[in-house]
Amino acid sequence: MKNNETKKYDIIGDIHGRFDKLTDHLTRLGYRRGEDHKIHHPEGRKVLFLGDYIDRGENNRDTLHLVKEMVDAGTATALMGNHEFNAVLMETEGPEGKPLRPRSEGTNRTRAEFDKFPGEWATWIDWFKDLPMWINFGEFRAVHATWDEKSMEVIRDRTLRDETFLRAAGTKGTPEFDAVEIVLKGHELKLPEGVSFFDKDGKERFKTRARWWGFDDDASLTFGDIAMPPGSLENNAPVPREKVKTIPRYPESAPPVFVGHYWMDKDAPKEPVGPNVVILDYSAGMDGPVVSYRWNPGDTVSKEAFVVGEVEDDALRTEGETPTVVDAVKTSFIVDESGHPWEIGAGFVKLVGAAEPLSDDKRARLTRTILSGAMEVSKEEALNLSLDLNK
Repeated sequence: MKNNETKKYDIIGDIHGRFDKLTDHLTRLGYRRGEDHKIHHPEGRKVLFLGDYIDRGENNRDTLHLVKEMVDAGTATALMGNHEFNAVLMETEGPEGKPLRPRSEGTNRTRAEFDKFPGEWATWIDWFKDLPMWINFGEFRAVHATWDEKSMEVIRDRTLRDETFLRAAGTKGTPEFDAVEIVLKGHELKLPEGVSFFDKDGKERFKTRARWWGFDDDASLTFGDIAMPPGSLENNAPVPREKVKTIPRYPESAPPVFVGHYWMDKDAPKEPVGPNVVILDYSAGMDGPVVSYRWNPGDTVSKEAFVVGEVEDDALRTEGETPTVVDAVKTSFIVDESGHPWEIGAGFVKLVGAAEPLSDDKRARLTRTILSGAMEVSKEEALNLSLDLNK
């Protein structure tokens, strides 16, 4: 995706359902809800999300609502991560009636958040399909895992809305499958016989994600040198030259590129990993912080532009003070004067039990009427009332 717009951007790495860390971080960056009820930055900055909004954390639903609200308001752009791609494949029927990709334990936990909101998960799968896999602003670029021109030539401007492309991207052995794997997940190298390591989820791995910058075809590299994240694999076996040549390469003469995905250690230095490569995933979905980069037109990359969030949920909150963004996006449940339960949150108003929120037009016309004389109730009370009304 090519975009010639030059603006000040706050580029935010993987979130993984940590709505608490995201809202605290947006507040730290200076974002506030204005009189038009939209979230803005006073300097006109915009957010660029690098993907992986879901899985691992416990508040995927509010995270998605907040990201989409900012995208719809024109104050953010959202890229696709491999977790959104996986979710689409898990909900797409393939040969013999089975999903194109088996459902994972993590995605099943995410889906469970939507069990009390019939039909809503399907609307998010639909939204994921339109997310771009990369963006090129000219001065800088962004992608979830790997900027690889050869893979991008295979994908071109197609999205998962294209059924033929979706099925090809979900089928091993196709050029589309290989291209999307590299762009959203990175190039992987098979480890030497008998070598493995355990990732942060405790899963034993026999392949490692490979670094794709900072070396040429003639470089003498060990598997430990090339493994991502740095320090994840202690192995001095040399990478065969023919394998080195298969790894995508990002030249130092290219514009700066921003990526997430690579699970950098939470205590790793917050600085560029190459002269023009910046990773912004520092394990926020687990015990790390949300990390962003403040891009200004004409910049070269530097560690001074990193903004590191707090790991503790309430790090920005002092007695008597709640961050404006957190306050504004809190979801609440009310019962109107007619006895109908409503859910009101970040940029949406929805009748509890309905598949879709109100359209923007209806929300603008009806919100005041709905709120007039309304009584706030708990989520459980609203759900029970909805069930009683629909018996």
